[in-house]
Amino acid sequence: MQSAKEKILDSDKLRSFSLFFGIGEGSGFSPTINPTILCPRLKKNILFFYLNYILLAAVVVVITLFATMINPKTIIMLAILLVAWLFVIRSTADGGLEIRGGAMTISRKSATTVMMVISAVVLFFMVKSVFFVTLGSASVLALIHALLRDATKYSSDDGSSGPLNSQVEMA
Repeated sequence: MQSAKEKILDSDKLRSFSLFFGIGEGSGFSPTINPTILCPRLKKNILFFYLNYILLAAVVVVITLFATMINPKTIIMLAILLVAWLFVIRSTADGGLEIRGGAMTISRKSATTVMMVISAVVLFFMVKSVFFVTLGSASVLALIHALLRDATKYSSDDGSSGPLNSQVEMA
């Protein structure tokens, strides 16, 4: 599993900004409706720029989360979560949280596990309205790039075209 992760997320597969946007090329982007050109281009670009597309999705998600954080309701919910976390951390500093005068003790590990679940649920409901829109937007941007970017001279010549490099023959 670790070797597959290292192979797929290899930083050498991250293409430069100028290569990704075709800066310095005469015809970096060329729209076409010919399926015999479009389908192979789409496949090659996805294999060649896949790490850039993942980075693009991450940037869109981060920007959206920052925009979501400006909402007062979100700020209040985050403040409440922060106070709850501080309470849990401080009250379990001596090894656990005693309830009912010591009749029951909740360990720090149990308390933080419960807080992680609560935080995850709260955060999910705070960003669920924009989550799918954000990932959808990032996917559409990557698809438009893959359809329009003419990087055949790079993906054909470069042997490191993507995570499936050894299994996919680049024509």
